[in-house]
Amino acid sequence: MKIPVVWEKPVAMVDVQSSEWGFFLQEWLPKMRAAQYVALIGDMGAGKTTFTREVVAALGGDVAQVSSPTFSLTHRYDTPQGSVHHWDLYRMPDTPQDHAQLFLDLEASSGLVLIEWADRFADVVDYAGMALRFYFIDLAVRRVYVYF
Repeated sequence: MKIPVVWEKPVAMVDVQSSEWGFFLQEWLPKMRAAQYVALIGDMGAGKTTFTREVVAALGGDVAQVSSPTFSLTHRYDTPQGSVHHWDLYRMPDTPQDHAQLFLDLEASSGLVLIEWADRFADVVDYAGMALRFYFIDLAVRRVYVYF
């Protein structure tokens, strides 16, 4: 398995209080939108879906709609500033057919595409223009490493 370039060196490390995602997104959301495909990496409970909820809120969308797409693979949230596609590859089968279809579906997704558990597939991480790695510090703090 190829080690993705994205893992080599983060461009930033930020500790974020749960009430301060807005400050984080002021700086990083424009870069995320420019990258379009963003890998969200971290253990279960690290804050990937919570982060997606914050992104949808920052774009003026309905956060009540945001939930983990673990069983459906993908959700789409329309916001006044464009669509957010929320993928979860945790249960994604690792077959050539499913993998090929995944890339077709990713390419068909317009707007910002957030991909949870992208690190399960090195080529998905390579495909992403940006990656965020989440670490659980405590109930109120997440450490986020930012990669391009």
